[in-house]
Amino acid sequence: MAVSSTSVETLISSTAFSPFPTGQNMEYTQKELVERFESFFEKEEYASQIADIVAGIEGKRSVIVQYNDLANFDPAIAEALITDPEYIIGSAESALKEYIERNFEPLDRKSHVRIAGLSELSSIRNLRSEDVGKFIAIEALVKKATEVRPKLMEAAFKCMHPSCGKISFYEQEGPKLTEPIYCKACEKTRSETKFKLIPAKSKFIDEERLEVQEMPEKLKGGQQPQRLVAIGEDDITGQVAPGDRVIITGILKALPRSYGNIRLTTFDFRLEISYIEKQNKEYGEIKPSEEEIAEIEKVAKGPNPIDAVTASIAPTISGMDEEKRALALQLFGGVPKEMPDGTRIRGDIHILLVGDPGTAKSQLLRYMSALSPRGQYASGKSASAAGLTAAAVKDDTGDGRWTLEAGALVLADGGIACIDEMDKMSKEDRSSMHEAMEQQTITIVKAGISATMKSRCAVLGAANPKFGRFSGDSESLIEEIDLPAPLISRFDIIFTIKDRPESKRDEEIADHILKGHKIGEELRKGVEPTMDMVSHQPLLSPEFLKKYVSYAKETNPVLTDGAIKKIKKYYLNTRKKGGEAQISITARHLEALVRMAEASAKIRLSEHVTEDDAQIAIDIMEGYLSKVLSYDVDLAYTKESRKKRTARQIITHIVEELIKEEGSADFSTIIQRAEAEGLTKMEAEDILEKMKREGTIYEEFHGRYKTV
Repeated sequence: MAVSSTSVETLISSTAFSPFPTGQNMEYTQKELVERFESFFEKEEYASQIADIVAGIEGKRSVIVQYNDLANFDPAIAEALITDPEYIIGSAESALKEYIERNFEPLDRKSHVRIAGLSELSSIRNLRSEDVGKFIAIEALVKKATEVRPKLMEAAFKCMHPSCGKISFYEQEGPKLTEPIYCKACEKTRSETKFKLIPAKSKFIDEERLEVQEMPEKLKGGQQPQRLVAIGEDDITGQVAPGDRVIITGILKALPRSYGNIRLTTFDFRLEISYIEKQNKEYGEIKPSEEEIAEIEKVAKGPNPIDAVTASIAPTISGMDEEKRALALQLFGGVPKEMPDGTRIRGDIHILLVGDPGTAKSQLLRYMSALSPRGQYASGKSASAAGLTAAAVKDDTGDGRWTLEAGALVLADGGIACIDEMDKMSKEDRSSMHEAMEQQTITIVKAGISATMKSRCAVLGAANPKFGRFSGDSESLIEEIDLPAPLISRFDIIFTIKDRPESKRDEEIADHILKGHKIGEELRKGVEPTMDMVSHQPLLSPEFLKKYVSYAKETNPVLTDGAIKKIKKYYLNTRKKGGEAQISITARHLEALVRMAEASAKIRLSEHVTEDDAQIAIDIMEGYLSKVLSYDVDLAYTKESRKKRTARQIITHIVEELIKEEGSADFSTIIQRAEAEGLTKMEAEDILEKMKREGTIYEEFHGRYKTV
């Protein structure tokens, strides 16, 4: 029976539009083309892949064909693949099926031919109408991935007519379900009978929709990254996650836009994925070769492996050895632990850099984000709470439901999130980081979605002092950091970078910067630099360092008794140093010591955390406590020392007692009683003045105070 015009119209509207004919301008007939591909599959590499498909190893269902191999085998077929991919790939899959049936048993599942390694990459921004129907490759960043859902390929419909009841199968094309026009068994039409879909008898295939966008580093100033929807099926689904950098090869299609039930003349691009190749991988997925492992072990067993790693971090920045040493430990990280009660203790090390303008903080952050396989960089006002955590957006590529779009802290899962200009962020945006830094999860409850996303990343933050530059007049430098105490407390280490005139140091910086500019100018001209480049080159290349970190992260060092005793002794002695007047170190700092000691052991590829590793962590912590906190943790958490808070409590108590006795507190009486409690007149006057500014007390008459 002929198909009606209505069903033809439905089919046209629901499928992708491709203006290219199939099989035209080919020097081979369909049969010859299949035979050529069968010969191609005889090559050892592809015969081995086909054997794996037949054996069902790891669920393999595709032969991955490298484009260069196909071009070397038959340039005409490779050229035709670009302009007429559906015809060529369809012929290749027919050849694959015949090859398997001739050499093995027929399979009850479909096998695919996927093309990889296309040398010429297209830009999403430059895709045009003439590219529709062509085979292309794009380099992109995965922004969103839908759930893997079953897609109906062959629908089983049961005829509901009393005299029939037979099940017939109908192939499905496009996103809309096409019901049968007539029953294949009794030939009754839709006007004479009804049809019931039987899912259990139907055939499905997995489908996943990705939303990818242009690489951020390839955008020019002011450009917004353009996006493209890519659709993958069967065995290539579920392979990537938001934040992955990928090269996707596939067929570019055009789908008609619609406004309600009205089809428009404008179309949207869609990419039917043939193959996905992940560019950036997590540390655990970066596998060094045997030669590289030997080189890594040589560095790790050397006299000072931590110095080698430190010398490889931003060598164009002069000095900052202590900061770079801590960043080296942050790269390797400690050991995350799952406790028997289900509690998780993070292994990632969080570091905050607070410094005067022009001290290369941003450059350090950029370098670290590039070193990390899943590094993310965000800056100041440009980073919102949704941008850092996750945003709820309408899924335009699926059924219109609200979906979550991962933010920087989620995209950096397994890497380092570098957040610059933290002092410029709003209070609400900064507060979104609290859970991500300690629990290393992000809980989202919005738009009817309740979800918890992983953010197992180290945070490297940078900020300027409260007044633009360090004044040096405060009792502690921490008072000049304009960040909330709960956020500051989550950083393991805080470095203050001050720009102060110092003749010898200034000369070293000037020589280093000017030498770097001269080398850069000569390299730009393509001539051999006249100056020695050793000081401006990393000791270990970034590629080698990534593999070093990846290899070292497989090590899970355990604390030795000597390391435990050393860390415990330092912790107790530092607590005593504060005495009753102040708290000099907390249990949170104790955990930070353990994390840094474990990272030091990882750099050495050691299974044990030794006393030397503990000493490295103690040296960094000692510098932090002495320079930044002045051994008074209360300065970080309350911006007021324990001594000052005790004096304030004395004055507050005196004022309250005098108000009870006399109705108001006399200034001279307050000073007299304060001196009796051991305070000086100046201390008492300073506290009274501060309480007046805060509005805690007010002066009812001259020299007489009341509480608000």
